Amino acid sequence: MAEALLVATRRKVPADESSQQEVWRWVNLDQNPKTVAEALAIAEELTKADQNRVAVGKIGSTVYGFSIFCQRLKVPAMIRNPEVADMLLTLTDLNRPGINLPRTNRFLPMPITLLGNLGTKGPVHRLLAKNYVSGNGGPFDFYPHPGGNTDFPCLWGHDHLRETRLVVHPDKEGVVAEKGLENKASQIWKTATRLHFNLDFDFGSQPLAACLTPEPVLGGRAWPSFLLHTGDTYTERMEWVYPVVLWANTTLGLMSFYFTGTRTQKRRSNLTITRLRELPVIDPRLLSPNQLKLAETIFHRFQGREFMPANMASQDLTRQALDRAILADLLELDLEVLKRVDVIRDQWCREPHLWRAE
Repeated sequence: MAEALLVATRRKVPADESSQQEVWRWVNLDQNPKTVAEALAIAEELTKADQNRVAVGKIGSTVYGFSIFCQRLKVPAMIRNPEVADMLLTLTDLNRPGINLPRTNRFLPMPITLLGNLGTKGPVHRLLAKNYVSGNGGPFDFYPHPGGNTDFPCLWGHDHLRETRLVVHPDKEGVVAEKGLENKASQIWKTATRLHFNLDFDFGSQPLAACLTPEPVLGGRAWPSFLLHTGDTYTERMEWVYPVVLWANTTLGLMSFYFTGTRTQKRRSNLTITRLRELPVIDPRLLSPNQLKLAETIFHRFQGREFMPANMASQDLTRQALDRAILADLLELDLEVLKRVDVIRDQWCREPHLWRAE
């Protein structure tokens, strides 16, 4: 378990909670200084940085960590490589999302928005399943899905062996628990979608940040639904769904999920249903009609292909092909971007928090 030390100056007036522009200096140390003199030397080295660059804490040939500046709600914790931290911070900065290209000294803007700007989160699983202890909860009892068509199919839990492709079939069947709950069941069914997001993401075994079901189904505990729609028209916009689900499973999409979630356990990043709205995704509103059609074509090209666990992206030929399809074909970005993603993909997969020992 890592330790954290917070150094701050007490305010004279309360902070404006609506503002996220405050800048914090975040320091990640790979190892503890052995002496006070060593600690002072590292601190002096790290505090040389201005707000436009990363500072590496190095004494002789030993690298102790790095310092980076970020907005107060960004938390680049448990990251060893400053290049990875820089990519995560710039990619998820909604004021100016994009990626830095060191070899050409360019910054490339990306069409990124928050998932919450595109639609509405589905209900938490407690509103679906009948609670016989409290008498509250939802209208359904859930049973293993029998296969074929059912009235209330649901994608409930994780099984990494069947979550290797972009299309995941429902694993539960909802049955109205008792007479009188039929109307409540029909209201809940209105939240059924094809698009579902991973809540308890284990990057060491699970390949997908988001998936589609063959038909609209209820979202369960591990795979809640998220409805992409326009205004008050609560109809799933599939032309938006295709680019969003594809982006979520690219290397940059996985990194965005990893950074947005809570990272308290090895190889895990967790989001609640409420915090799903904070997930940075591609903005389909900025894509042309031809790009939206191309996204659907790319989806059908990849829907039958197998993905490896997320932390093996550097070895996953399918993931790398999807990266090229989205960045080069869909977004028409140049070769330099693909080379940068190749580098950062390998660096990210080698992070200690994600690293898979062979």
